[in-house]
Amino acid sequence: APLADALAAHQNPILIVETNGVWAVRAAYPGQVLAIFLTAPADELRGRYIARGQSPHEADERLTIARRTELPQQKEYDLVVENRTGHLAEAGAKLANFIKAKIGGES
Repeated sequence: APLADALAAHQNPILIVETNGVWAVRAAYPGQVLAIFLTAPADELRGRYIARGQSPHEADERLTIARRTELPQQKEYDLVVENRTGHLAEAGAKLANFIKAKIGGES
């Protein structure tokens, strides 16, 4: 309901969802969704999983799942942004420029 309310009010909500959520939102709101895939190099992803409390084995399993199910879906998104450690400003600028181009800089 909050998403429908925001759209009815001509707002541009931002949702942070995994790949299954993207397809569900796109199905519910055809033509109204810009899907942006945030990724990082595999070695950085593994390190991030470990930093979030996963064991090295769990991190390897999670990376295997990502490689098999999530990463191949990148081509289905409107934009892919590689968020490399130490390059947040670069990733942010790419996101901002894309969004401004798509929605005309509205807030």
